Amino acid sequence: MSHSLAPNRMQECEIDVMGDSEDDESVVLTAQQSSDSEGGVASMSMADINIHHRQSRTRATSSRRRLAKKCICLLTVSVFIAALTTYLLQDRIDVLDNPLLDWLGLHPAWVLETSDDLSEYGSDLLVYRHVKTDAKLAALIPKQPTPGEDKAFGIGFRTKPTSSNGVAHILEHSVLCGSKKYMAKDPFVYLLKGSLHTFLNAFTYPDRTLYPVASRNRQDFLNLIDVYLDAVFNPRCVTEEGWWVLKQEGWRYVDEGDGLEVRGVVHSEMLGAYSDPDEVLYQTSQSLIFPDSAYFWDSGGAPLEISSLTREEYVSFYNRHYHPTNSKTFVTGDSNDVADVLHILDGYLKNYEFDGAIRDESRIPYQVKKFDEPVRASKPYPSGEDDIDEDDSGGGRNLLITWLINDDTHQLSAVEELALIVLDDMMLGSSSSVLEKALMDSGLGDETFSDGIDRTLIQMVFQVGMKGIKDEEGVLQVEEVIMKTLFSLADDGFDGDDIKASLNSIEFALRDYSGGNEPKGIGLYTRVMNKWNYDIHPIEALAFEDTLSQLKDIVAETGSDIFQNLIKDYLLNNSHRTILDLYPDPNMEAEQLKEEKKHLADVQKRFKPQELQDVLDESKSLEKIQSADDPPDAVAAIPSLSLSDLDRNEVEFPIFIEEDVFGSDATLVSHIVPSSSGIAYIDFGFDISNIQYEDIPLLPFLQRMMMETGTKNLTDIELDRLIGMHTGGIGVDRIIETITPDGAIDRVVSSSTKLRTMLFIQGKCMADKARKMFPMMFDILTSTNLDSPKKATQILRETISAIESNIQSDGDDYATRRIMAKFSVPGFLGEQWSGSAQLAVVKDLL
Repeated sequence: MSHSLAPNRMQECEIDVMGDSEDDESVVLTAQQSSDSEGGVASMSMADINIHHRQSRTRATSSRRRLAKKCICLLTVSVFIAALTTYLLQDRIDVLDNPLLDWLGLHPAWVLETSDDLSEYGSDLLVYRHVKTDAKLAALIPKQPTPGEDKAFGIGFRTKPTSSNGVAHILEHSVLCGSKKYMAKDPFVYLLKGSLHTFLNAFTYPDRTLYPVASRNRQDFLNLIDVYLDAVFNPRCVTEEGWWVLKQEGWRYVDEGDGLEVRGVVHSEMLGAYSDPDEVLYQTSQSLIFPDSAYFWDSGGAPLEISSLTREEYVSFYNRHYHPTNSKTFVTGDSNDVADVLHILDGYLKNYEFDGAIRDESRIPYQVKKFDEPVRASKPYPSGEDDIDEDDSGGGRNLLITWLINDDTHQLSAVEELALIVLDDMMLGSSSSVLEKALMDSGLGDETFSDGIDRTLIQMVFQVGMKGIKDEEGVLQVEEVIMKTLFSLADDGFDGDDIKASLNSIEFALRDYSGGNEPKGIGLYTRVMNKWNYDIHPIEALAFEDTLSQLKDIVAETGSDIFQNLIKDYLLNNSHRTILDLYPDPNMEAEQLKEEKKHLADVQKRFKPQELQDVLDESKSLEKIQSADDPPDAVAAIPSLSLSDLDRNEVEFPIFIEEDVFGSDATLVSHIVPSSSGIAYIDFGFDISNIQYEDIPLLPFLQRMMMETGTKNLTDIELDRLIGMHTGGIGVDRIIETITPDGAIDRVVSSSTKLRTMLFIQGKCMADKARKMFPMMFDILTSTNLDSPKKATQILRETISAIESNIQSDGDDYATRRIMAKFSVPGFLGEQWSGSAQLAVVKDLL
């Protein structure tokens, strides 16, 4: 998202166009006057055109004459089976309770329960059930696999908290500290050295724990899966030999001369989280809106409660949740990948029996909507003196209003859910959205909390608020602005073009399932778990065509009525809401430290001398374990790729490069993205190497001004509306690339003194909308309204608030950025644009 004080003429322009439908051809032909391939994607930058031809495999068999009849017979049966399988799976015949299909199953330990044609993703969605344990596995198999595409896998467990001791979070860390087959203390450190993974992580949600991985290499994919499965089903942390893992990852007592202290990876992580006012605000709001639910507790762990976790509770929680009957597994890839996963997974599941009690115990109950009137609460948070200064930079009070949308007495229909998402976008989706704009124009705070609809839990919530409010009176005024705007929208409704814009934006987001910075299979897995975690079929999380069509029909018939009714029913007439005012207390941190020291001193007094010595000896034993090398056989057991595992057939995307396109001195590069669903991705890149040194830190500010102030021809509201109606989004970004000298040896670090620095305006749209998007991009580039002092001040205050908040929650990132600025030019520029140096620049501007 950036641009610089643009020079009068383009020194270098790169264009990239991408898409995937016959309509895309018009874009490519217009840009290049050539290309007769199917599909297309456009992107503007050093581009490529990729044409993928389907390859067919043929098999030839021969046999001796004596076996000819038998072979022909077997071949006939094989062809019949293959044809029948294709017919059943592609033509969507009901396959339930079909004994023939069971015989054709990919693995005898699994039964295919459902098969759906997921046309939205060009894939089949198959759900399997493990016969012995009733574990479930969902497989998303593309009908036409894209060469080089990521294979993704994830296994998850419903982990319902009953306290804030953080046991679910601690176990997420713990199971990755060695297992029965892979005994190294941290097998993933070694695994990463010999892996080509494209994703490897683990997540603790308020009610589930997920372990996803992805890779493009088949053997690597299988290696990652096996290490993860052994970790979750055979972890050393719950064995006697693994006593130390809870001490390391969870908590332990140490004494370095000043009395007892609590240490531990998760404990330290949550201390950092609870020092962030935003984290405190959201967690407190969740506890208030869900007073009788599992969501009342913090599954990540409250620092003061983590040290209450006993080993018995830790092991018991593992046994009650990390069981196949309580698991949900997801895989994307071709049928061979799915067959491999079914086989590997059964190797672990066959050691268990079905346990329905475990599944029942882990179910998440609904919170009943029971408030007769909204619940108000005020809570302090530890702060410095700056947080309570009433100057031009605002104050330190934060307000968050939360509504509980539904409960078990009223389940939302698919159309209602989608309509709420569209409503959220119309109210808070951009800087010109009605509620967002009303809050920022009020001048009552520095930045909005515009999370809106949250669909990741069993019940939906809606949240909106503001940070950086000066005083208590300002908090009441912000609440008044929110409620007044909602009442106005309920009475007057939304402009027809605003509805079209948000509908288009949401539809585009549904169709553009590329996954962003993560493999798309990982994004689809987390989306599936938003429903499947509550035993709702995965198809409900992925299919959207029918629901979208129904909503469009309703809007066409009734206009804004459906959205006005949603505001009335779920917001204005809904008393189950909370209003939380979080205010700064500069003395709170010192008081908390004093209280913690007193608590630890009391703990130390309760220990008998030998008990205290045993506790401290455990910590010293842990230090010895941590410093010891892993045995060679434990390291050797961890799988790694060999040269023979690498695919020698490179996946190449043919590109088309045209110099001086349209006589503009620009270079056009275009390439086809086969799986782009008919979407064109267009990037215009400009050389910004001639920007003066003192102006470099201003680029992030300029980027936001370009996208949020409108143009000479369009107001910010009009521009946002057009972008929403015709595109999937337009933005401004910048890149820094080190230029490798000619003849340089691959993988040798260069001096980083020669760089390519470029500013990009980027957009994406359906291919047939490209001609509508180009004029918008041109308008932003050539006539941005930079003469808007009020908007500039608003952007600067938001930036200050965001950076200060991020430094509190992610201080290590800012420290690292500061250090890297000393070692390379790209590191220096990164610090100027995104580090603590940017905070100083923005404060000077304000």
